[in-house]
Amino acid sequence: MAEIDILDLLFNKLLRINPVTISKYTTPQTQLLNLFLIPHIILFLFIYGLSWVLVPMHKGLRYLAAIAAYLTIVIQGSPYSYYGILVPFFLIWWQIALVVGLFFFIWGRFIHPSKTPELFNIGKAATAKITEKSKKNKEIQHKVNSIDNQIRALESQQARAQGAAGGQRNPVIEAEIAELRRRRAELESEM
Repeated sequence: MAEIDILDLLFNKLLRINPVTISKYTTPQTQLLNLFLIPHIILFLFIYGLSWVLVPMHKGLRYLAAIAAYLTIVIQGSPYSYYGILVPFFLIWWQIALVVGLFFFIWGRFIHPSKTPELFNIGKAATAKITEKSKKNKEIQHKVNSIDNQIRALESQQARAQGAAGGQRNPVIEAEIAELRRRRAELESEM
């Protein structure tokens, strides 16, 4: 009587998973968990969402679309099925989902979910304050740059007037430059 290896039949013949991927998991338990159970959970979640997107209104067609998608992923592909190609991605996705779930679990232990809206509002207010300060600083910086441009223009005008007047500085232009420098210092102190 011939002995049938169920794992070989499942992984090599039915699911057609690459032998290199199978060899990463040495015990039958890890093979079943990492090559069958976890990928199928994720695959069913994906197919469930896909069938709702494809056929949102008709229940029977939704089931038909889900079965067709499952058979396509598991059976199609040569020499290995699409399932065998997707298994490593499913496992990575599963590990990311576990880490995120653990983070939210620990977060929920320290911060009760009923306090979350309050914390959200505090964070929103802090963000608004920070962005408001940033906007104000940008406006002040824009005004400072404008004043710098005016000072440079007046200084070049003063140099031309001084050259034409034989070395004497124009007191009106000097007063304007002094006033602009004073306003610039006030704006910089607000930043």
